[in-house]
Amino acid sequence: MPGEVFIQTLRSTLSSWLKSLLLLCGLLAGLLGWHAAGVPLPVQQVFARLSGASLPLSGWEAWLFAAGFNLLFGLVLCGCAILTGSRLMAGAEERGALALILAFPIPRWQIVVEKALGLAAGILLVCTALRLLAAAPGLFSPRYTLNADALSLAAFTLALPPILLGSLALALASAGGRLGFARWVSLAGWGVWGGLAILSRAVSGMGFLTPVTGIYTANPNGGRPSVWLLLLGTAALLAVMWSAAASGFEQRDLSD
Repeated sequence: MPGEVFIQTLRSTLSSWLKSLLLLCGLLAGLLGWHAAGVPLPVQQVFARLSGASLPLSGWEAWLFAAGFNLLFGLVLCGCAILTGSRLMAGAEERGALALILAFPIPRWQIVVEKALGLAAGILLVCTALRLLAAAPGLFSPRYTLNADALSLAAFTLALPPILLGSLALALASAGGRLGFARWVSLAGWGVWGGLAILSRAVSGMGFLTPVTGIYTANPNGGRPSVWLLLLGTAALLAVMWSAAASGFEQRDLSD
């Protein structure tokens, strides 16, 4: 029955999120225990540079902010959200369950919002990866060390607008089941916006684009081109992976 399918899907979703919360609690306890036992200075330096925090990480609040909230929590939470969303949209069986739910008198927007949130979690995970990779050069040379605000702004400049565009595309394509098409639209939006953001800051003579991309300002260390080129290279690599996933979704939809 459609009602039973809805209850099972809801139970599965809540179970996944409960597991993620338990994992986060365990991670929190582990970080606090590590701090109580004493974190070696080289480890503190690595976490401080990756998170943009300043040394020393003497108090437990500073350690938890640098190692937890700036690095690990986002990866764990977004990863669990992606796993939950992909389980609901993994194959014909799950799409059949969603079709039954849509036939049941439950507002369609709930399913649309669920898919949009899943896409947002995916792009936030990519944003976290961009943030970590932008901080990586600071491990080898203090010259490239960025503060926490600059890291966050640089990553979100590339990631936040495509979240909005991708969510809109996913909502419009959900009614016809064209998930692959929605991912291509999101990928195109991400590429165009990321390219404009990079060009406006890293390429001489392209500053006229800044009023367009300056909605989300980011100017890490005076807009050093090497940092933006690193972000561009990482975004290009992730775009290839995203496009391969979109192609796989389209082939699966056709075969089903």
